Amino acid sequence: MPTAPWQPPRPGPQPLPTALDYFPGNSPLVATGSNLGQLWSQVSQDLKGYPALQGWVGNILSNWSNRRGIPLTDQILPWVDGTYAWALLPDAVSPVLSSANALSPDTPNWLFAYEQTQTDQAQQLARHIDDLAGQQELGVSPFQLAGRQVFAWTRLVPQGPNNSSGKGNLTFKTEVTGAYANLENQKILASSPEALGLGLGAGSDALSQQKQFLEAIAPFDRPHQGLLYLDWPQLKPLLDQNIPGLSTLESWAYPLFNRLQSLALSSETETPQSLHSQWYFRFLSS
Repeated sequence: MPTAPWQPPRPGPQPLPTALDYFPGNSPLVATGSNLGQLWSQVSQDLKGYPALQGWVGNILSNWSNRRGIPLTDQILPWVDGTYAWALLPDAVSPVLSSANALSPDTPNWLFAYEQTQTDQAQQLARHIDDLAGQQELGVSPFQLAGRQVFAWTRLVPQGPNNSSGKGNLTFKTEVTGAYANLENQKILASSPEALGLGLGAGSDALSQQKQFLEAIAPFDRPHQGLLYLDWPQLKPLLDQNIPGLSTLESWAYPLFNRLQSLALSSETETPQSLHSQWYFRFLSS
């Protein structure tokens, strides 16, 4: 008897953010939802009880901020009042990233997108991002990528002279510190032009079209504030490198972790002071 073609699960109580149409389908760690400012404050507080995980999550964004000039965590995330999506893109998921990430090879690439609403706060955020770039002496350079006009944050870095008198030819190289694009009502920030290019070229391979992702979040049938999705086989090597003790836990619970395919979590507001979470684990069938 022929197997029926796969049909996407019925949509949940709220649509997925448009930004997921621009996220690669093999993104191993994804967070998406709305009202990021409130959720970010809550998550930051919750992670204090897990210092290893808190340090790893914080370093992904803060290391890029320190090296490249735009402080994403405390200067941008709390301002977002519409829908948002963030995806981790380890170099291992793409030869493009693996060969291009020379500026900070130990820091994974990522994409962050948010809805550009018409509120005063959203309009202030747009100006705030420009101000942050100016404070770090970053210029904005337009260029074409995947058939679209996008922008890169750049700075000039002097090269030479090498003698103590300072005489000689002084040359400069342009250092690209990040990139962004404005698409419809979305603003997409990327840790590198290569990461942005993967998102813009996702097409039918975008995360919003992927069977594993859609099935992982399908059980969440109530309104929620946000979703967290982990593709365990792809994320595991990165977690093993950055969270001490995880490999010991995996060895202790090997039958469980060996079959784990994905983990999804939804956060639902119970009161203004608390969040209720639902967890859903998907395992490889026997």
